[in-house]
Amino acid sequence: MGRTNILLDSGPLIAFLNAGDQWHEWAKAQWDELYDPMQTCDSVLSECVFLCQQARLPLKPLLAPF
Repeated sequence: MGRTNILLDSGPLIAFLNAGDQWHEWAKAQWDELYDPMQTCDSVLSECVFLCQQARLPLKPLLAPF
């Protein structure tokens, strides 16, 4: 069976970036199982920027690939 596309949503992405998130450890474990390329959309990135700002997280890790 071939690989499928991975669509990344804001919840797991923020959990991965935020060490204080209750799902952080789960998200880190899942991240190790993922592969490139991952896909997302502008709406998800917009929500993640908002959530990072609310949690006072740096935006660089989120936006570095761009």
